[in-house]
Formats: sequence, structure tokens, C-alpha cells
Amino acid sequence: MHLNSLTHYQCAKCGASPLQTSSPTQATAAESVLEATLVCRSCAAIYEVSRGIPRFVPRENYAGTFGY
Repeated sequence: MHLNSLTHYQCAKCGASPLQTSSPTQATAAESVLEATLVCRSCAAIYEVSRGIPRFVPRENYAGTFGY
């Protein structure tokens, strides 16, 4: 996920925009964020960016695998 694209996301809980980005814990030289945290300034909701993908659903709601 490119660092500039983070300004396009809204909070899944309250709809506020833009989300504040924590210092990326892992990024590439081309400003692609691999690991970071997004924080809503309005309601303080916290969202994880994992492997470059923002996760707006709690981790426990993801399936362990998608296979059979």
C-alpha cells in the first residue's frame, strides 16, 4: 500500500476521514507501507496494516485458511 493512499480511508466505526497513520514499522524504499497502524482521530479506533493491506475487521473474524 502506498503511503499517499492512506488518506483515502474512512473509519469503519464512525465514518471520520482521514485516518491518522502511525510511523510505519516496515516500509519499502518506494514508500510502500507493509506494516503500520491507522488511528481514527474522532473515535480512537485502531486498525492494523498487515502486509500492505489495511484490516478494518478484528483479527479474530478472519478465517485461519481459505482452503478445505
